[in-house]
Amino acid sequence: MITISNCSDFKLEDAWKRHKRGEGMQGLSEPSGHMLFFYAVECGLKHLLVRKNKMRNCPKSGKSLFYQHDLGRILREIEPSAAEVRQIPSNLRLTLGTGPLRHTDFSDVHLAWRYGLTIDPDEEKKILDWLRAVDRFITNRRTL
Repeated sequence: MITISNCSDFKLEDAWKRHKRGEGMQGLSEPSGHMLFFYAVECGLKHLLVRKNKMRNCPKSGKSLFYQHDLGRILREIEPSAAEVRQIPSNLRLTLGTGPLRHTDFSDVHLAWRYGLTIDPDEEKKILDWLRAVDRFITNRRTL
């Protein structure tokens, strides 16, 4: 883990914009593009979190929400209305070499894309739709 004491050293808004461009990039596999989009949304949410909490100093503990991939928890901290962002997809279906696997922790979706696990196509569509909705929320909130 990189320890940074001043939160402004993180270029979270820039990272959000840069990683978003990875989805659909020519020559990049679809799962890799999805993973970059997941990370883009994570950076965008953390940008909003830093602004909302007026954070100057980054948390010192790696166990802090700031260093987690749990988009649902980060989003709850920002407190969007139900009209802005709907409920996070749950009960995801992943496929391993040994067969199907029920997986309920949305924060691990990026691991499935990173490590080559297969996500049920219908589930993956729900995940991407939710990520796009959160991305629109970030776009709307960052200008406030």
